[in-house]
Amino acid sequence: MTVVRPQSLDAASGRCDAGWRESLFSGAYRSNREWWSDNLAWQEGWPLNASAPPVYERRCERAGGWRVLRIGPFASRGAGTKHAIGMENVVAAGECVAASLLSPVTEAGELVGEPPIGVHHVHVLSHTSIMQDVKAWGFPLLDRHGRRFHYHPQWADHRHGGQCDAARGGVACMNRSYPAGYGQRYTEAAHVDLELVEAPAESLQVPPRFWWEMSFQ
Repeated sequence: MTVVRPQSLDAASGRCDAGWRESLFSGAYRSNREWWSDNLAWQEGWPLNASAPPVYERRCERAGGWRVLRIGPFASRGAGTKHAIGMENVVAAGECVAASLLSPVTEAGELVGEPPIGVHHVHVLSHTSIMQDVKAWGFPLLDRHGRRFHYHPQWADHRHGGQCDAARGGVACMNRSYPAGYGQRYTEAAHVDLELVEAPAESLQVPPRFWWEMSFQ
């Protein structure tokens, strides 16, 4: 897999051919400012907490077969806060992905690197029938939607961080592509499970409101 250089990022996250389509977020969101010391101090966001500020999905299509999805806005809660997001069907079964962009962005769609926001992990995955019951492994885990999480899902895109150092592209590494003529075919619909961590520096502060973008070509 190769890194798409910055000029190609505009094709993925720039203007939309027919404008944005906006709807209420259909996944799950929560945040925890104390996760280092208390991993039970999560605060549920929209939609599980109906009194929380609403979260939206924005979708559009771009030239070259790009499908852009942005989720947000999410409000900054201070340094160290972890934001967890889960969503189903981000890639449909049968689609072949030649390139993808997975990154926090500003309201205007500009990529946000670390600092000020770090990608703790992002998993684009399909559940398989092989590990329906993980009790045998001793890990009765649940996914973001409260259902049993398969210990061995089918990993489609697995990133911890993903940003390069400046000499190798920096935040441009959030955009990756296969060589021309190649791609990854999804035999099952793919879901996403991700966590972001606010990690501001003196000269790079977390935007008051930010979005998460998942674009696939």
